[in-house]
Amino acid sequence: MRLTTKSVTKGRSQDQGHETHNQIDPMIEMWKFSMLDLGRRDFDSAYKRVLDSGDDIYLLRLMHHTGPITNRLHPSVSKVVLTRINELMGSNFLAQMTVDWVQNAVDNGQADLIDGESLELTMGNLYEVSAHDSDIGVNAAELYSVFTSAYNMDSSPSM
Repeated sequence: MRLTTKSVTKGRSQDQGHETHNQIDPMIEMWKFSMLDLGRRDFDSAYKRVLDSGDDIYLLRLMHHTGPITNRLHPSVSKVVLTRINELMGSNFLAQMTVDWVQNAVDNGQADLIDGESLELTMGNLYEVSAHDSDIGVNAAELYSVFTSAYNMDSSPSM
């Protein structure tokens, strides 16, 4: 499963050399209305609106904004939120994204941009993800090995 985002490019036209927006991005509108729902303390409507959009980034953003509020949501809404967040957690999308970005930096000769504290964080994350019994774990282990060799490091993290 992959993290989903839905975004529509804004319609634009040229008017005397200036760009004008023909329509507002539906995701921005959805978020605006969700925030209005929160302002009215209508948590169910805010969560339903975001869940109906199918955009996981906005769901995570809303969850971060409200904090855990299962006790304030209708049980059916809470159930959908809990199910979705557990699906996201199981997808390892952040781990996959991290490995993809680090791999891209290595492939494009930009691995030296990862240094200092960032290198320590990267190494710790790669080490942790390498324990996954999947392709992502194998890829993370290979990248970890690349970095330990390149920086003449011990193969165990200093955590």
